[in-house]
Amino acid sequence: MSYEQHPLSAAFPSMTKADLDALTEDIAENGLLTPITIYEGKVIDGWHRYQACRACGRVPNIVQLSANVDPVAFVKSHNLHRRHLSGSQRAAAVVACNGWVAGGRPQKGEPGSPFHQTVSAMAKEAEVSERTIQQAKAAHAAGLGEAVRDGKLTAKKAAARAKFSEEECRSTETAAPTPSDKEMVSIPKAELDALNSQIKELQESLAEATADNAAMGKVFDADDRLAAAAAEVKRLAGMETMLKSRIDGLMLEKSDAVRMAKSWMRKFQALEKEAKIPTSGGLPV
Repeated sequence: MSYEQHPLSAAFPSMTKADLDALTEDIAENGLLTPITIYEGKVIDGWHRYQACRACGRVPNIVQLSANVDPVAFVKSHNLHRRHLSGSQRAAAVVACNGWVAGGRPQKGEPGSPFHQTVSAMAKEAEVSERTIQQAKAAHAAGLGEAVRDGKLTAKKAAARAKFSEEECRSTETAAPTPSDKEMVSIPKAELDALNSQIKELQESLAEATADNAAMGKVFDADDRLAAAAAEVKRLAGMETMLKSRIDGLMLEKSDAVRMAKSWMRKFQALEKEAKIPTSGGLPV
């Protein structure tokens, strides 16, 4: 019988291939010393030991999680502070565990639903600031929780990316409609060149704003109490978002202009071809 990984276990990052290979070799030589714990028919503790057993052909020792044990507290106690996790990874794990609801239990907000921790309690448990928990929650809601869990993004960067994506969607929804085909019969080369020039200028401004934003971000990270730095970071971030949105819009305008110019050129060529009627001796055939 094979088992899947329980969502609570998956709230924590996987071993590296090198570590898993070393674990597999050890179990192959010395056997499985710590049993695999199952909950809801899935591996809640010992997922890597289970994989190692399957890889080396060992039959794992399986035990069921006791009914009187809280699965969330159990998985946290076995993983949260035992591994070499960054603050962002601990925050992502705590947020993921806090959002889990056991099968068959009422959903959050319904009568009898399980207790959900406050931001303050989660921050204390993960040993991070409340801001980091809020950022991890934003990342989780945007589908970036796994990237933070695996250390590919910090909670701060993931939250910023999620915020930018949300603003970009709103900007797209409220953007002016694309001009109709009749309004874009042809676009002079001069206009296309002007668009390219404007795009280049905006890209240069964006690069400068991004560099300033990164520099100010380091100052902000060093001391959260620097209100002036925080305001400057916010201003530059807004400028960066605005410039990116403008560049995207100009690129779209350019693409549509070229496409429509080619379309009308094909139509003109087709009409020109139809207009050439075969003749014989100066009279139509």
